[in-house]
Amino acid sequence: MNQTLTKEQEAELKDHYEHPKNFGKMLKYSAKGTCNNPDKRAKTTIFLDIDEDEVIKDIKFLIKGCRSTMLAGSLFTDTIKNHTLQDGVELANDLLSELESDLTPDKEKPRLVMRAYLAAVENYRDRQSGKDEDEKVMIIHSKE
Repeated sequence: MNQTLTKEQEAELKDHYEHPKNFGKMLKYSAKGTCNNPDKRAKTTIFLDIDEDEVIKDIKFLIKGCRSTMLAGSLFTDTIKNHTLQDGVELANDLLSELESDLTPDKEKPRLVMRAYLAAVENYRDRQSGKDEDEKVMIIHSKE
Protein backbone atom coordinates (compact mmCIF):
# COMPACT_ATOMS: atom_id res chain seq x y z
CA MET A 1 0.00 0.00 0.00
CA ASN A 2 1.71 3.19 -1.19
CA GLN A 3 0.50 6.24 0.59
CA THR A 4 1.82 9.77 0.82
CA LEU A 5 2.51 10.96 4.35
CA THR A 6 1.51 14.39 5.57
CA LYS A 7 4.20 16.68 6.96
CA GLU A 8 2.85 15.97 10.45
CA GLN A 9 3.12 12.20 9.92
CA GLU A 10 6.64 12.59 8.56
CA ALA A 11 7.60 14.68 11.61
CA GLU A 12 6.09 12.07 13.97
CA LEU A 13 7.99 9.23 12.26
CA LYS A 14 11.21 11.20 12.42
CA ASP A 15 10.67 11.89 16.13
CA HIS A 16 10.05 8.19 16.86
CA TYR A 17 13.12 7.27 14.83
CA GLU A 18 15.40 9.79 16.52
CA HIS A 19 13.86 9.59 20.00
CA PRO A 20 12.21 6.17 20.49
CA LYS A 21 9.36 6.18 22.97
CA ASN A 22 9.01 3.52 25.70
CA PHE A 23 12.44 1.99 25.06
CA GLY A 24 14.02 0.31 28.08
CA LYS A 25 13.60 -2.37 30.68
CA MET A 26 10.82 -2.47 33.25
CA LEU A 27 11.77 -3.95 36.61
CA LYS A 28 8.24 -4.45 38.00
CA TYR A 29 5.82 -5.67 35.37
CA SER A 30 2.53 -7.51 35.03
CA ALA A 31 3.65 -9.41 31.95
CA LYS A 32 6.68 -10.00 29.75
CA GLY A 33 6.80 -11.38 26.23
CA THR A 34 9.70 -12.06 23.92
CA CYS A 35 9.87 -12.89 20.24
CA ASN A 36 13.08 -14.33 18.78
CA ASN A 37 14.02 -14.76 15.15
CA PRO A 38 17.10 -17.02 15.27
CA ASP A 39 17.51 -16.76 11.47
CA LYS A 40 18.23 -13.03 11.79
CA ARG A 41 19.62 -13.10 15.35
CA ALA A 42 16.90 -10.59 16.24
CA LYS A 43 14.87 -10.33 19.42
CA THR A 44 12.20 -8.05 20.88
CA THR A 45 10.97 -8.10 24.47
CA ILE A 46 7.89 -6.22 25.68
CA PHE A 47 7.08 -5.46 29.32
CA LEU A 48 3.54 -4.52 30.38
CA ASP A 49 2.22 -2.86 33.52
CA ILE A 50 -1.51 -3.52 33.51
CA ASP A 51 -4.18 -2.20 35.88
CA GLU A 52 -7.24 -4.04 37.23
CA ASP A 53 -9.31 -2.94 34.20
CA GLU A 54 -6.70 -4.44 31.84
CA VAL A 55 -5.54 -1.01 30.72
CA ILE A 56 -1.87 -0.74 29.81
CA LYS A 57 -0.57 1.79 32.34
CA ASP A 58 3.01 1.46 31.12
CA ILE A 59 4.81 -0.42 28.38
CA LYS A 60 8.50 -0.79 27.59
CA PHE A 61 10.42 -2.68 24.96
CA LEU A 62 13.96 -3.89 24.32
CA ILE A 63 15.36 -5.01 21.00
CA LYS A 64 18.30 -6.80 19.55
CA GLY A 65 18.05 -5.67 15.98
CA CYS A 66 18.13 -2.64 13.76
CA ARG A 67 16.72 0.89 13.87
CA SER A 68 13.68 -0.24 11.87
CA THR A 69 12.72 -2.59 14.69
CA MET A 70 13.27 0.27 17.14
CA LEU A 71 10.94 2.47 15.08
CA ALA A 72 8.25 -0.23 14.94
CA GLY A 73 8.52 -0.78 18.70
CA SER A 74 8.29 2.93 19.44
CA LEU A 75 5.27 3.48 17.20
CA PHE A 76 3.38 0.40 18.38
CA THR A 77 3.98 0.88 22.11
CA ASP A 78 3.18 4.59 21.96
CA THR A 79 -0.07 3.80 20.14
CA ILE A 80 -1.37 1.21 22.61
CA LYS A 81 -0.18 2.79 25.88
CA ASN A 82 -3.23 3.74 28.02
CA HIS A 83 -5.47 1.46 25.95
CA THR A 84 -6.78 -1.97 26.90
CA LEU A 85 -4.93 -5.21 26.34
CA GLN A 86 -7.65 -6.18 23.87
CA ASP A 87 -7.19 -2.97 21.87
CA GLY A 88 -3.51 -3.90 21.56
CA VAL A 89 -4.35 -7.48 20.53
CA GLU A 90 -6.70 -6.25 17.82
CA LEU A 91 -4.13 -3.76 16.47
CA ALA A 92 -1.33 -6.36 16.57
CA ASN A 93 -3.47 -8.92 14.74
CA ASP A 94 -4.59 -6.36 12.13
CA LEU A 95 -0.99 -5.33 11.49
CA LEU A 96 0.17 -8.95 11.32
CA SER A 97 -2.55 -9.70 8.75
CA GLU A 98 -1.32 -6.82 6.61
CA LEU A 99 2.30 -7.92 6.99
CA GLU A 100 1.54 -11.54 6.03
CA SER A 101 0.53 -10.40 2.56
CA ASP A 102 3.96 -8.78 2.07
CA LEU A 103 6.86 -11.16 2.56
CA THR A 104 9.68 -8.65 2.02
CA PRO A 105 12.52 -8.69 4.59
CA ASP A 106 11.48 -5.27 5.94
CA LYS A 107 8.27 -6.80 7.26
CA GLU A 108 10.19 -9.12 9.61
CA LYS A 109 10.97 -6.24 11.97
CA PRO A 110 7.44 -5.19 12.91
CA ARG A 111 6.43 -8.86 13.15
CA LEU A 112 8.88 -9.24 16.04
CA VAL A 113 7.21 -6.37 17.90
CA MET A 114 3.64 -7.60 17.33
CA ARG A 115 4.50 -11.19 18.28
CA ALA A 116 6.36 -10.03 21.43
CA TYR A 117 3.26 -8.07 22.45
CA LEU A 118 1.00 -11.08 21.85
CA ALA A 119 3.42 -13.21 23.89
CA ALA A 120 3.23 -10.68 26.74
CA VAL A 121 -0.58 -10.81 26.65
CA GLU A 122 -0.42 -14.62 26.77
CA ASN A 123 2.00 -14.36 29.71
CA TYR A 124 -0.45 -12.02 31.48
CA ARG A 125 -3.36 -14.42 30.93
CA ASP A 126 -1.25 -17.36 32.16
CA ARG A 127 -0.24 -15.44 35.29
CA GLN A 128 -3.89 -14.53 35.95
CA SER A 129 -4.82 -18.21 35.80
CA GLY A 130 -2.14 -19.05 38.36
CA LYS A 131 0.80 -20.13 36.24
CA ASP A 132 4.13 -19.14 37.68
CA GLU A 133 6.16 -18.02 34.68
CA ASP A 134 8.39 -15.01 34.24
CA GLU A 135 7.81 -14.56 30.52
CA LYS A 136 6.33 -16.10 27.40
CA VAL A 137 8.72 -16.63 24.49
CA MET A 138 7.75 -17.03 20.83
CA ILE A 139 10.08 -18.10 18.05
CA ILE A 140 9.51 -17.01 14.46
CA HIS A 141 11.54 -17.78 11.38
CA SER A 142 12.24 -15.61 8.39
CA LYS A 143 9.93 -16.10 5.46
CA GLU A 144 11.64 -17.17 2.30
